[in-house]
Amino acid sequence: RLRQRSGATGQDACAKDGGKDEPSSWEVSRFAAGVFGLYLASPLLSLVDSGFVGRLGGTQQLAALGPGTVLCDSTAYVLSCIGIATTNLYASRRARRQWLAMRRVASDALTIGLLSGIALGATIGCSAGWALKLFNMDAEV
Repeated sequence: RLRQRSGATGQDACAKDGGKDEPSSWEVSRFAAGVFGLYLASPLLSLVDSGFVGRLGGTQQLAALGPGTVLCDSTAYVLSCIGIATTNLYASRRARRQWLAMRRVASDALTIGLLSGIALGATIGCSAGWALKLFNMDAEV
């Protein structure tokens, strides 16, 4: 929009930009890897949790891991909109080559994610015993 207001035509603006209208394959793959990692994080962490608890804990702790994982993943699912919104906002800012706005989106998302994570962790920590009773589990496990 700024280029059009300054009187530059589409060809002039493209020449000033180096003729690069579309992101390179490398840029797309870097962006896709980050988004793909966002969706792989939860299953991979559950797998790592199962491995460690199975190795270091007993059968009772391993059996309690299932309801605990469901409890934590389902409450964290409420916050998945942050990742989706961040991906959309970041992609649109990147497509417009708004580098400072991209940093702002990432910074805001990290701040919101950190504060929401702290609040979610405190909520789960305070109500874990009550919530596990819904699964017919002992709170001591």
